[in-house]
Amino acid sequence: MEDEKTEIRVMVLCFLFCLIFIGIIGRASYVCNCVHTDHDVPDITVPLMNIAVLNSTKTRFSAKWNLSIRVPNTLPGPFICLQGDFQASLLYKNITIATSPAKSYNNLQPYWAQLLKVSGVVSEEDTNGAIAKNIMGDIKETNEVWFGSRLFFPDCREMTTGMMSYTCDEAKFHIDSNSQITATAFGNPICHYDYDH
Repeated sequence: MEDEKTEIRVMVLCFLFCLIFIGIIGRASYVCNCVHTDHDVPDITVPLMNIAVLNSTKTRFSAKWNLSIRVPNTLPGPFICLQGDFQASLLYKNITIATSPAKSYNNLQPYWAQLLKVSGVVSEEDTNGAIAKNIMGDIKETNEVWFGSRLFFPDCREMTTGMMSYTCDEAKFHIDSNSQITATAFGNPICHYDYDH
């Protein structure tokens, strides 16, 4: 009988030890997952990007552009602030041709994927000259033009200030040179954090 009691005590102690060990491992894993470094910054997806051509001639080009930005669930809180102002820029051949007005947001939830929208205008003054000629040359030759974009979010990482900058993959737009239309980008550009910014 005494041997049986001893055996039960040993089994209970082993069970408790296993529970404590599993708890320690789980806690360590949780802490590791919550610690972020600069090299962990997640990408942002642009599920919708369109351009409405307002005016186009051989030397002039103006348009309104819209971006829908999908913020991944791991970005709000550990990296970007849950509220603040963000902006987006439109690029042609790596040259910024327009930047949106700062847009405020105040409803981001930590660890939730969310959608933000921003828009801006490419004026004739922004593209007057060689840039407009190159854009219209692309449209005339292939009815296609490639635009890139850049995003700016307030930085809320520890020991940091300023803005987090993202550069997005270029997107292809099919634009008919004979009509005033709205063109939607093919595919969903991916935006990568600028580590050297």
